[in-house]
Amino acid sequence: MNAWLRPTFTSIRWAPLGVAMCAAAGVLTLTRIGSPASPGGAVTAVLLAVVIAAAAYAVGDPAGELLEPLPTRGQRRLARRIGVAAGPALIAVGATAGVGSALYGSAWSAPGAPALSVLAGCAACAAVAAHRHADAAAIAVLGWVTAGLALTELGAPRGVAFPWWI
Repeated sequence: MNAWLRPTFTSIRWAPLGVAMCAAAGVLTLTRIGSPASPGGAVTAVLLAVVIAAAAYAVGDPAGELLEPLPTRGQRRLARRIGVAAGPALIAVGATAGVGSALYGSAWSAPGAPALSVLAGCAACAAVAAHRHADAAAIAVLGWVTAGLALTELGAPRGVAFPWWI
């Protein structure tokens, strides 16, 4: 019944998610060493967006064209990949937020679980829309956060610039 689980798990590119999580933790650690002040909301948004974008990139189906003639539809394979990648992606986001919270305590400014769920949902939608182009899904997430940062710099309130940051 779960014959698809192991091949799906082994076909997912886990390296980008691991690298993004380690890079985010490294940036937070280096920022803490350099200054006792907590990084601003912009840094937090970018770090978490990089981890979520890496998760969106990980669910790409590089063998999609090769497997197209098989009886399992591409949408089903993509749904399975998203389902398998959701747990480790959640752990990576939680670990990044945990590192920030451990390093900065009450001064840590990060979006809450509902906001991260909305952003992760948008990343999943981008992955579904991009289907075989996982890089486009990752770019969409990072582009959205970058546009929000630009709007914030232009004076837009956070609710407009980052509608997912509740």
